[in-house]
Amino acid sequence: MIYLSAVPSNLQFAVVHWMAWRPGRHSVCYALKLLIFASATRNLCFLFNRFQQLPFPEEMVMKVLIAFATALLAAAPAFGVTIVYTTSLSGPNENPPVSSSGIGVAAVTVDTTGHTLRVQEAFIGLTTGTTASHIHCCVATPTGTAGVATMTPTFSGLPLGETLGSMDQTFDTLATSTYNAPFVTANGGTAAGAEAALFTGLAAGTAYLNIHTTQNLGGEIRGFLTVAAPVPEPETYALFLAGLASLGVAARRHHHREAARRGD
Repeated sequence: MIYLSAVPSNLQFAVVHWMAWRPGRHSVCYALKLLIFASATRNLCFLFNRFQQLPFPEEMVMKVLIAFATALLAAAPAFGVTIVYTTSLSGPNENPPVSSSGIGVAAVTVDTTGHTLRVQEAFIGLTTGTTASHIHCCVATPTGTAGVATMTPTFSGLPLGETLGSMDQTFDTLATSTYNAPFVTANGGTAAGAEAALFTGLAAGTAYLNIHTTQNLGGEIRGFLTVAAPVPEPETYALFLAGLASLGVAARRHHHREAARRGD
């Protein structure tokens, strides 16, 4: 039994259409609908669902389906290129736990085609001044520890000697300088191998970010990085809405031509 309430809205549309699929001359039509509903967002699914209910000839509907599917394939990189991982940082998250009132947040954005790693951190209330911050990867157990994966002695851009502060820095993941040398050696001796290992660890939830201080040289606050809820880029919505507008114009033109032909 499929419990649709536990399924994302766009996949609910896909499941419903899949259950209605019957082999025959409409199979291509259903296949295109599945692609559209499984790939688009909830709002775009709703708009498309309303659009396809309009009384257009079958040929026109097929053209619309092909146009939507083509737009989805063209826009696919906008959904999949960047992945954002986030975490909250605290002393109890360290291993062993650290008694600290310091807290922080971090976001790590991976661009798998641009080969970049953007690190954003903010922290406050540390016991003493900062000495370093890194991403560690990859732990064997959920609360374990791992070696430093990123550059040493610290991320460039981290304010040092501070108990509160922030950083926002982007690194080239195909540059060996982005990584700790032993991490590169352990993963094939190349930056590409280190990138693959780090990206895999982030996706698996086995990488964590921490901040080190003079009083806690092994790390004062840390947090495991987990993937954030996906939010489509505004440009992606613009592409789809532009496509909907174009299809709407085409539909109206078709309606006017049919009306003129009938003499309405």
